[in-house]
Amino acid sequence: MHRFSTIFLCILLVTIVSLFLVKNEFPTSARLANLAWPSKDWLAGVTPNFPASKGAGPIHVAVIESAGWHDEVWSAFVHGVGSQEIGVSMRMFKQSPRFGLPEIVNAFELPHGVPEWEDWEDIVGEKLMDGDEQTPYHPDVIVLTTCEVGGGKMKDHLQKILAEGKTYLFCAIHNTDQWFEPIPTHDEIWRPWAQKGLMSFIALSPAVKRTLQQQGLKTWPKDGEHRAAPPVHVYPPIFPVQLPPLPTPGSLDEGVMGRTNAFALQGNYESFRRDFDTTFRRLGSYFYRTNNGSDQTSEAGVSPTEARNDSAVELHLLGSGPNKPRVPEGLKSHVFFHDNLPYKEYYELLSQQAAILPAFSTDKYYSIKASSSIPASLISGSPLVATARDLHAYSYLDEGSVWFQRDNETDFDVLARAFALPREERIAKLRCVRDKAREVMETNRRNMREWLIHAGHKIGKSN
Repeated sequence: MHRFSTIFLCILLVTIVSLFLVKNEFPTSARLANLAWPSKDWLAGVTPNFPASKGAGPIHVAVIESAGWHDEVWSAFVHGVGSQEIGVSMRMFKQSPRFGLPEIVNAFELPHGVPEWEDWEDIVGEKLMDGDEQTPYHPDVIVLTTCEVGGGKMKDHLQKILAEGKTYLFCAIHNTDQWFEPIPTHDEIWRPWAQKGLMSFIALSPAVKRTLQQQGLKTWPKDGEHRAAPPVHVYPPIFPVQLPPLPTPGSLDEGVMGRTNAFALQGNYESFRRDFDTTFRRLGSYFYRTNNGSDQTSEAGVSPTEARNDSAVELHLLGSGPNKPRVPEGLKSHVFFHDNLPYKEYYELLSQQAAILPAFSTDKYYSIKASSSIPASLISGSPLVATARDLHAYSYLDEGSVWFQRDNETDFDVLARAFALPREERIAKLRCVRDKAREVMETNRRNMREWLIHAGHKIGKSN
């Protein structure tokens, strides 16, 4: 019954959105449909249930992060692999867990529980024993979370296990442009794996997959005896966290609605990642128009006086790094920095925001790199302000799970309309975001099972 109610509310929200089109409110999907996106190109074409491996025991999987970075990506792989109910045994290896990450991962509800935390260097040094405690642990499958860095650190070990031919490798890509031209270290490490058909790439967004296939692997022959171009999969890095409950209709408990006019930017403070200057300029202009009693409307036809009490608007910057952006003097009472938060507090604070702005300062996030802002939206349940271009690049999202920004709008036009919506409509949007996160995680689980079964076949581990 709860599931039906949730689906009904999402459908109702989209219907309301469509009706608001004539009033310059949030648009429908009609125009977007003409783009003919490959909106499901991140799916593996899976079926709801997969046959378990038979006759050869479980597939032993090692999820490895060896750089001390990309905590969220590693956690998402741990959740996807660890969620397999049968046929898979997982061990997890992490370099220098930080920001209270164990508290998040240890709370995962996995069928076989969360494994103990292990040091990735032990697997390279062959200090780990297999289940019989007599032979070194050589996993059937390695999920390498940071491929560009991890490959170099594990070079000798990878070459050794490749010679044995009993391990399949999944290589997560973070910087597609590093694969545009032949790089001796990449070729030396990865090409032999690809030539033996024992590896797949994993991209963290559909756009990165397209770029890797069309440009990054163009130097890797696709035919003949030197065939080297491996398959490329998509795995959105989403995992569950314990979020505050959504308010129930009629409830006086605001819960995650406590910060009704707050929005956030998240991620590293480096200016080449996010355009803080434009965000501050638009925020300042926004306050100026309203505080001076201007009746001027935006391009989208939204008057700033329609929205709310502007004095309550807050911008929260959740990030890390030494290069904090300089906040203009007139905005300092509205801008709040949250540095190096533990992940539990980080996602809880994000969940209280009315919206997350991507505020990209580079086009790389539409082709070469996958932004952390998009999965952060789903993990925290806070809607992303997203353009058609965003939805094309990250097509595991849809219009129902974001605040959609039209071509003639700025992100602040969208914020104004979001702030002005009735409480129940905003709660319904938050519910749709959480539903989308569950949908993506379930698809990740199913895709991962299909990939692991394929890997088992390649190394002769499953029937």
